[in-house]
Amino acid sequence: MPLAEINALADGEYTVKFTEMSPEAIADTSSGEFKIRRPESTTTVDKPINPESLTGTQKLPDSSLGWVIYDKDGKPVASGLGSEVPSSEVKDLENGEYKIEFTETSTEGSTHSSDGTFKIRRPETTTTVDKPVNPSSVTGTQKLPESSLEWVIYDSAGKKVASGVGNEVPLSEMEGLKDGDYKVEFTETSPEGLTHSSSDKFKLRHPETTTTVDKPVNPESITGTQKHPESNLGWVIYDKEGKPVVSGTGNKVPLSEMEGLKDGDYKVEFTETSPEGLTHSSSDEFKLRHPETTTTVDKPVNPESVTGTQKHPESSLGWVIYDKEGKPVASGKGGKVPQSEMDALADGDYTVAFTETTPEGLTDTSKGKFSINKKAEPKPEEPTQPVAPINPIKPADQGTPIANQKPNVLPEATTSKTETLPQTGETKSKSSFWLAISSFIGMIGLVGVKKRS
Repeated sequence: MPLAEINALADGEYTVKFTEMSPEAIADTSSGEFKIRRPESTTTVDKPINPESLTGTQKLPDSSLGWVIYDKDGKPVASGLGSEVPSSEVKDLENGEYKIEFTETSTEGSTHSSDGTFKIRRPETTTTVDKPVNPSSVTGTQKLPESSLEWVIYDSAGKKVASGVGNEVPLSEMEGLKDGDYKVEFTETSPEGLTHSSSDKFKLRHPETTTTVDKPVNPESITGTQKHPESNLGWVIYDKEGKPVVSGTGNKVPLSEMEGLKDGDYKVEFTETSPEGLTHSSSDEFKLRHPETTTTVDKPVNPESVTGTQKHPESSLGWVIYDKEGKPVASGKGGKVPQSEMDALADGDYTVAFTETTPEGLTDTSKGKFSINKKAEPKPEEPTQPVAPINPIKPADQGTPIANQKPNVLPEATTSKTETLPQTGETKSKSSFWLAISSFIGMIGLVGVKKRS
């Protein structure tokens, strides 16, 4: 019986008869029985991508059934017995193209194989935070180009505070977050709806200072604050030209440092430096303006000028005069005590005090002492008019006239002068000689006369 005829038979039980016919037409028949039992497997893949079920069937109950998974290069990567591939075997497969083959082997050793193909395409993300504190880069990756990638940032309480699409969290989103602990999670979603997430944690810690000057002029307290206890805090004071004049560490500028500064305009700046080297500075301005007076008395007794000076033009300047018992006897404003006030003082010892008062109410006082003694000043004398002697005579040469002067010659006796008497209108004649003598004697009497007071 040809094999092709046998192979064409369906499974079942058969009887085969052979009949011999002699030439004489005598026949002899013999028979035999056999079974046709061929194995026949089937393979079922529930989904062409990322299947969840890989199963096979066998035709003959007493056959054995086995399976093999081949990669795209035909290399077996997993195998086993039974009608189903365990899910654990599928999960262990890497992404790629595969063929699953089930083979039924009958008890007679006949085999039949069937197969199916599928793809493993699972999303797989990675999350990278470049620094655990104040990261400058937060990125994620996806395994499948056709997948979508999203990110979400959660705060320490698990609340979503920011989200977006793509493989990088924008720095603008990071800058909008408050200081604290965070978790970032990237999720890749494949076209089949499979997802995979990865995450990492980070901390935001940005320094932030404040500067407080209690008063804009002559402050008594200059303090600064820092946001993080683990940060360092330092301060610098700059003059109006921007030159640093004093510096230190801590949250307060010592008053001793302030007292060492000259009057002028200043800026104080506090800077917080975090353990990561980040810095933040804040500043404020102030003015130092301290009054300073001087008092000048030109003479200790009966002074003619009593003046005072002030340091700041915007200050006010006043003066007070005290007697020896400390009682104020005169006062006024300005840089000079008027002479009229000095003239009105009685004899005695005095103290004058000039006081400068700034717009902030700060004062500085300087003093000077003097005495008033009006009896100590003599009355001015009237000037004496010297009278030159007539015909002075040298002691050694009596009668010799002084050079360039004519000797006085008595008039001749014959000379006369007529005088009209005012009472009667009569005229009276006097000898010019006697008139000359009288005049001469009167002139001699005037020599060396001094007026007494």
